[in-house]
Amino acid sequence: MAELELSNDQLYNADESGLFWKLLPEKTYVSSLEKRALGVKSEKQRITFLCCSNATGSDKLKILVIGKAKNQRCFKNDQYPTDYQSSKSAWMTSTIFKEWFHASFVQQVELFLKEKNLPIKALLLIDNARSHPDEAELATEDGRIFAMFMPPNVTPLIQPMDKVAIKITKLHYRNSLLASIAATQSDLLESMKKITLKKAIHLLNAAWGRVGEKTQARCRNNILNFAGNDGDTKDSTSLAVLKEKWGAELRSLMCDVYY
Repeated sequence: MAELELSNDQLYNADESGLFWKLLPEKTYVSSLEKRALGVKSEKQRITFLCCSNATGSDKLKILVIGKAKNQRCFKNDQYPTDYQSSKSAWMTSTIFKEWFHASFVQQVELFLKEKNLPIKALLLIDNARSHPDEAELATEDGRIFAMFMPPNVTPLIQPMDKVAIKITKLHYRNSLLASIAATQSDLLESMKKITLKKAIHLLNAAWGRVGEKTQARCRNNILNFAGNDGDTKDSTSLAVLKEKWGAELRSLMCDVYY
C-alpha cells in the first residue's frame, strides 16, 4: 500500500461462498421432517454469492449472485437487487469473475472514488482459487485498478470477507428466512414451497446490507492493525454471541411453526 500510495479506502477484498438458500438449521424437528418429506429437496438448492468491500467498509459493493438458470422466471418482470450471473453448477467461474471485475467492480469503485475525491486507483485482494482468472486479466487498461492474489493457504487466517463478513451475512440470512416462514403461520412444508429464489435473493441482499461499516473495517484488523475501531454495540457483537442469541430465537420460532 505504501509503494502504490493507496489509502484504506482504495484497498478492496472480495470472496465468494455457497448458500443453500432453503436449508433449515440442523438438529431440529423441522430439519428431520424436511428430509423425510416426499418431493422436498431444499438442501440441494444452492447459489453462490460474492461479497466485496473496501478496507474501511465505506464502500460496500453490490452482491454478485450466481444461479443455475440464465434467466430466472421469478424475476421476469422485476430487476435483480443484486448482480446476477449463471453457470451450470451455480459455482463461480473465471469467466464470471472476470466479467464481474470489469463490468461491475471497476464501475462501482470508480464512482465511489470520484465521490470521495480520491485518485482513481484501487487494489482488489483475492485468494488464488481456481475459479479466479490470472492477475493479468484483472486490470483496467491504464493499470490503475487491478487485482492481486494473496499468498496460498492464508484464507482461514487473514481473508477479511471469509473470516467475519460472509459468516455474519449468512447468520442474518438464516434468521430472516426462519422469521419469514414463521410469519406465514401455516404448514411448514407449504411455507417452504413458497420460498422462491427471488425471495431468497432479496433476503440475502438485506442480510448483506445489515453488515455494518465498523464490522467491515474490523475484518481487516489482522492485516492492517486498525486502531480506534470501537464500533457500535450491534456490530461489535461477536459471532459466538450472535450464534447463541439467534440459536435460541430460531429454536423458539421453529417450535412455533412445528406445533
